[in-house]
Amino acid sequence: EDFAAEGDGVTDYATEMQAAIDAAPAYSTLRCTKGTYIIGATLVGKDNLTIDLNGARIIAKAATNFEYMISATGKTNFHLKNGVLDANQVNRVGTQSTRFMGGGVIDCTDCTFENIIAKNTLGFAGIPAVGLVIGGASVDCKFIACHAEDMGTASLAADGFFMSGDNNVGIGLTAKNVFDTAFACESSNNSGYVGCSAKDANCVAAITNAVDTDKRGNFLNGITGIDWNSTVTGGIQLGCPLSSSTGSLYDTTLSNINLTAPTGGKGTGPGINIRQTGTPKAVRVNITGAIIQTCS
Repeated sequence: EDFAAEGDGVTDYATEMQAAIDAAPAYSTLRCTKGTYIIGATLVGKDNLTIDLNGARIIAKAATNFEYMISATGKTNFHLKNGVLDANQVNRVGTQSTRFMGGGVIDCTDCTFENIIAKNTLGFAGIPAVGLVIGGASVDCKFIACHAEDMGTASLAADGFFMSGDNNVGIGLTAKNVFDTAFACESSNNSGYVGCSAKDANCVAAITNAVDTDKRGNFLNGITGIDWNSTVTGGIQLGCPLSSSTGSLYDTTLSNINLTAPTGGKGTGPGINIRQTGTPKAVRVNITGAIIQTCS
């Protein structure tokens, strides 16, 4: 409100919201008034700032073509919490020229998404979109108690959550109706997901290495998946699926996994799929306590 962004659900307030972010002092919390805010451009976060959406809903403006709704690159101690990021795929696809994403921190340190709902993302040109991203060489970043829903379509896929880097973690996440992977961990060290569940995702979770350096120490602990649906990945995909990469994947741990497919036609592909393509690479996995069943 201090910057004339009133959340009326009609007006594009991207300029006003960015002005508020830019003006916020270091180590402060910028708090939205509850409402629905339309934005026609990416909001850019900064170092040492917490944005509390306070229950507000942020919706991408119809017929616009920016990628992330909110992002931060190369930042430290940026946090976003308590609101909805709606990428508005239905009202943007007619003029689409890029992926429609939710929120992302790229090459960041000690950043967090907490209690954020990401919705209605859409892939583009064969590249999946993502609801929430911890990307690049990010370190010590977290997803906490977030939800991803309606990620992509059958032809324009999207992941729910994606992480890469070192020492990153997703805790207590949920995902629903995901046309790619609900919980993806790629080219990471000592990173993974704990206590997460997905329903109607093509792939429930994946830990993969897609680069030429070895990666190790990643984990899935307490993962529940209902009605996965991919013959390529299976319910959970592990390994080195790209023939173009040469790095191995060491010391991956899966524990307390429960995959079930009660709906007819779902549960396609293996429950856990360990993949290696192209140049021989090492894939070393420890699995403890996995229940996999199809009920139809």
